[in-house]
Amino acid sequence: MFALFGDEFKKFMKDKVKEDDTLNDSIKDFLQLDLLRNKLAHNNYAIFYFSLTVEDVRERFYKTLDFVKSLQECPKDFSKLRQLEI
Repeated sequence: MFALFGDEFKKFMKDKVKEDDTLNDSIKDFLQLDLLRNKLAHNNYAIFYFSLTVEDVRERFYKTLDFVKSLQECPKDFSKLRQLEI
């Protein structure tokens, strides 16, 4: 998922996700909602079976905010770490 930003950043994020269960769960929820959204938008939504309740979607949405927030913080943390190594 993070390989587009280079091997070093990919490793940094892989380690970060391993040690942070909240971030890991947040990414899983983000990807699940994205997959469901794509299926709903690109298939026949009139007959699409949606297994989650409104509460489930809402709960997952709010959990995904940890991932979205990390998209701002993690590159900064990675940059600081790299500067310390220099």
